[in-house]
Amino acid sequence: MESPRIYSTEYYGRIHELEERHWWYIGMRAVAASLLRSHSTSGGRRRVLDAGCGTGATMAWARAALGASDVTGIDVAREALALCLARGERRLSQSSVIQLPFRGGCFDLVLCCDVLQHLPTDGGDVQALREFHRVLCAGGAVLIRTNSRLGTVRRRGRADPDFQQYRLEEVVSRMEAAGFAVTRGSYANALPALYAVLRAWLARTEKSPAAHDHGLYRGLAVRDTAVRRPWLNRLLLGILAGEARYLAAPHRRLRFGHTILCVGVKTHEP
Repeated sequence: MESPRIYSTEYYGRIHELEERHWWYIGMRAVAASLLRSHSTSGGRRRVLDAGCGTGATMAWARAALGASDVTGIDVAREALALCLARGERRLSQSSVIQLPFRGGCFDLVLCCDVLQHLPTDGGDVQALREFHRVLCAGGAVLIRTNSRLGTVRRRGRADPDFQQYRLEEVVSRMEAAGFAVTRGSYANALPALYAVLRAWLARTEKSPAAHDHGLYRGLAVRDTAVRRPWLNRLLLGILAGEARYLAAPHRRLRFGHTILCVGVKTHEP
């Protein structure tokens, strides 16, 4: 199946179709829940901001899994917000994470999933983290999920100016510079990442360099295994569920994977 162009109507339609049943989306939410539950905090998570809410599944998850009662979503894409409205979400704003339209200290938790890597590469990620810090109350937390550079076969001269990939320590340093104390940080999606590296290595030995002539990001590359191969969907979900169980214990982290997740707490001004 051809990957839709990022930010297109087809792109958000594809996400909306898959995110409630696909192993990666469900598994990543399980990992996020484990990290947040292992993070002790005296405050609750009643007021939640989903910064880059996409089509709205994470907003519903925040209520069901985290006990949030007041969930707000923002996104730059009108197409995404239309799908949020179709889900019944009403607390929505077409806004950028780089300039949040909220007063300071009005949220207990900020969720930011798969947004940082798409921000302007001249410091957009740092500005967004500062904005998250500003709108959180004292002791409030942020959960960041973003792309890892580990396990990716990089191609010379094909860097994508609209897409970043990180190492865990890079995300942690940016969060700390914005004023957060990082309490949990880990890679995730480790075994699928190892498989992808092996597959890419084998393909590179069998094909000419021209076979890999593409940039780092080609739109939404998620395949609909939930429908076409239910057994594989269950297997891969089981792998991520195992990662979530492992990461449920404090101080544990995975050292390799295609995804990075970090939890930070607002403790001081940057």
